Amino acid sequence: MAAGARMDPVAGAESYRAIYRVVRQIPEGMVATYGQVATLAGLPGHARQVGYALHALADGSGVPWHRVINARGRVSRRADPGYERLQRALLEAEGVVFEPSSHVSLARFGWRRRLPANAALIIIDVQKAIDDPSWGERNNPHAEANMQRLLAAWRATRRPIVHVRHLSTEPNSTYRPGQEGCEFKDAVWPLTGEHIVDKRTNSAFIRTNLEDHLRAERADTLIVVGVITNNSVEATARMAGNLGYTTYVVADATATFGRNDFNGVQRTADEVHAMSLANLQGEYAEIVLTDDVLERVAS
Repeated sequence: MAAGARMDPVAGAESYRAIYRVVRQIPEGMVATYGQVATLAGLPGHARQVGYALHALADGSGVPWHRVINARGRVSRRADPGYERLQRALLEAEGVVFEPSSHVSLARFGWRRRLPANAALIIIDVQKAIDDPSWGERNNPHAEANMQRLLAAWRATRRPIVHVRHLSTEPNSTYRPGQEGCEFKDAVWPLTGEHIVDKRTNSAFIRTNLEDHLRAERADTLIVVGVITNNSVEATARMAGNLGYTTYVVADATATFGRNDFNGVQRTADEVHAMSLANLQGEYAEIVLTDDVLERVAS
């Protein structure tokens, strides 16, 4: 792998060692994405650096570089196509199946590590405000039910829970304090002792005590759920990734609403949701499903 290796200008020997430590943990017959490895190595947002590190490996290093693929489930292209064929052959020898479209099902073969005992569940803006018809068409009608499932698991395992409440300063907002819309929805109503963070911007980290609270809980892994995907969820997850947290956004426990794009074209809630998650995947967070998270809690 070392021939013609490129060096990431921001990389250091310790960064590469951290990446190799993570890659060595990927079990035979499973794969991880570049972004996932970067996050687990403490380098969120540096998926490309993982590629540089693997490219720099000497032959016979013992690091299973072939188990790292891109976020689309594909073997990444290289200048020498022989390495692509070699990587596929090594994965197939371990039982990894490539679909006719030449991609690997991450749902079937993706590596999932058990979540640490102090992984924090962050529930964002799930207030009665989102039930107001003025918001328009919404996706993921079962998002709150999935949040309830996650809440139950977190409560049962005594992991940290944070309820983020938006207190809008806009006079016409459905989130404005002093009205029913500002109340938490019944599905995620906080129990006594569960931490509540009040915010007035889209990010739950801005001018709040969230980071101090997470530090006190020694929580460096965050599971983010709530609304709306392309606003407060995305803003919070981006900042979490930039701050160095291992961040997961739960696709089926988040939701948003349809809206016009910059060119005035109406986009459905599902389209807005999917694009927002695509913005986050691999750079700031790993996108997962409720069942994936519950499996990692119980395993």
